[in-house]
Amino acid sequence: MTQGSLRFVHAGDLHLERPLHGTSEVPDHLRDALIDAPYRAAQKVFDAVLEHDAQFLALSGDLVDPLLSGPRGLVFLIDQCERLAAAGKNVYWASG
Repeated sequence: MTQGSLRFVHAGDLHLERPLHGTSEVPDHLRDALIDAPYRAAQKVFDAVLEHDAQFLALSGDLVDPLLSGPRGLVFLIDQCERLAAAGKNVYWASG
């Protein structure tokens, strides 16, 4: 009996709540891009599950601190998990 392959995506320690420091020294046209960079990077992780038809997403470590991120980080993660659930993909999260 042969086993099929297992395809999954793993990411960890996204730290969506971490504010960037030193953005006052960054040119105005780049500041918003730097502030949103952690969310864009995390979005690509969730997108990769669908693009590569992975069976599930494994998340580990510190993804978001709800006390520091406010609602943005939690709403983002909920929306992304629901998007994968709608496509029949599971998300497993072992927090740090």
